[in-house]
Amino acid sequence: MHVITHHMILKDGLEPEAFEGWVRQTLYPRMRAIKGIKTYSLTRLEVGGAPSREYLELSEVENAEKVMASTSTSDHAKLVKELQSKVKIASAWSGSLIQ
Repeated sequence: MHVITHHMILKDGLEPEAFEGWVRQTLYPRMRAIKGIKTYSLTRLEVGGAPSREYLELSEVENAEKVMASTSTSDHAKLVKELQSKVKIASAWSGSLIQ
């Protein structure tokens, strides 16, 4: 199992509540329907105990190369582009899950 993580920051002008509504209604169902993605979630980070505009995206995938290749398909590419219109990717990590 492979894990892909992105640290994301909301772009200016987008409120966390609106973004999180879009995540629940659009992003989660579509990402979780992509073949090869075992789990997909976002976590809003807290700074000093208060919610921030930063998120961690966590994906567990069976085969990272196949999932990354699927980003070239029209629906997955459109979804990634839509997400990137809402957030800035601050950093990314990936690695093998220790089982």
